[in-house]
Amino acid sequence: MAWYKKYYMHKPYKRVICIDNDNCRLLRKGERDVIKETETEYLIQFNSGAANWYAKSRFIDIPKPEPKPKQQLKTINTNKLF
Repeated sequence: MAWYKKYYMHKPYKRVICIDNDNCRLLRKGERDVIKETETEYLIQFNSGAANWYAKSRFIDIPKPEPKPKQQLKTINTNKLF
């Protein structure tokens, strides 16, 4: 039995950590990509391109890193070059 790879072209928008994989043959502990979500479920994408719905209670959100402040570019004084 093969899983239908309907979501292989979708880009994940969020990453979560699986903390509960009881009674689930396909789900392993670790980081997973989320394609869509509802109030109670996440659509988890696998490396093969297939995806399946799982309860949100099985996962913990990974906090997004804060953006680093942009460094100002040093201005080059062209008069010193010539």
